[in-house]
Amino acid sequence: MSVDPGDEGERPSAEDTAVTWFARHRGGVLSNAEAEAFRVWLAASPDHVQAWKGVEALWGRLDLVRDAPRIMALRESVRASATSHRLRRGVLRWGAALAAGLALAVFAWQVPVADTQRAEASSAALLPAGRNARTLPLVRDVSTRIGERALVELADGSAVTLNTDSAIHSDFTGAERRVTLLRGEAYFQVARDHVHPFIVAAGARQVIAVGTAFNVRLQPQRLQVDLVQGRVRIERSAGGADRNPIELQAGSSLSSGADGRDQVIPLDMERAISWRTGKLVFQADRLADVAAEMNRYSTRKIILSDAALAERRVSGVFDATGSTQMARTLQDYGIARIVRANESEIVLAATR
Repeated sequence: MSVDPGDEGERPSAEDTAVTWFARHRGGVLSNAEAEAFRVWLAASPDHVQAWKGVEALWGRLDLVRDAPRIMALRESVRASATSHRLRRGVLRWGAALAAGLALAVFAWQVPVADTQRAEASSAALLPAGRNARTLPLVRDVSTRIGERALVELADGSAVTLNTDSAIHSDFTGAERRVTLLRGEAYFQVARDHVHPFIVAAGARQVIAVGTAFNVRLQPQRLQVDLVQGRVRIERSAGGADRNPIELQAGSSLSSGADGRDQVIPLDMERAISWRTGKLVFQADRLADVAAEMNRYSTRKIILSDAALAERRVSGVFDATGSTQMARTLQDYGIARIVRANESEIVLAATR
């Protein structure tokens, strides 16, 4: 395979080629042939140098990027291919670089200036002497508002997807890679590092992993850990060693309630991580629980006017931020009727 990103098909612009080269630089160490091809491309035109500098500057501003579903799906498809198919290294590296490049290019025009500034303000860098200024910060705080999701790359290359109204604090300055889930929900794809454990603290528990993928949801009276890939150990966060840690295997889920009891059950993968695609999956769930889940993603809340309606069972797949559409669907199917709707709430009553 040729190492020149622009040698097949219609020749891309300098900006597109710069994005692809940048993604390949971040994807790992370039071979000697690739490094030489990049040097030749960069020296071929002042426009190439300008495009490269522009991509570097853009990446520096986008430590936190707002989620675009099309780009999230593209990146996830590349990750899935890397994990499950093990395609030829050259083809896979090309696909990963192209996907990352497309994501970077689209984010360039999708992220409002105000959100870019907010991202910059939320990240605090503690860089050892001599570390390149472009290195991702070792300490940072990231949060999302209601209805937002965000894909964040941490200093070690791990990726974190934050769900609606969520916040994390990461600190990689010590011997551990430590992330604290302050509120909400986050999906972690952990870069392998057997020397520095990856620890997610959530409430009174901490989840310890080496190289794995898992979801953590923190609620006032409940903690849930869904293990998609690999293995994790879950311990008590309070001082001293936990004599009874829980070892989770891939495809299992831990639920811990206010009573301190732990329950490990098989993981319903579709339901557990559907939120990452902007969808919520319900299977014969109480309407009260469905409404509560939908309300996490919208400032326009669904209100149930009577207890009988709250106990109705609902199945379906809904857009996470589509509370209005869901209410209309319930009405169309005769499950409930809309009795009042304004900017802040939609009130549902039982059908007569």
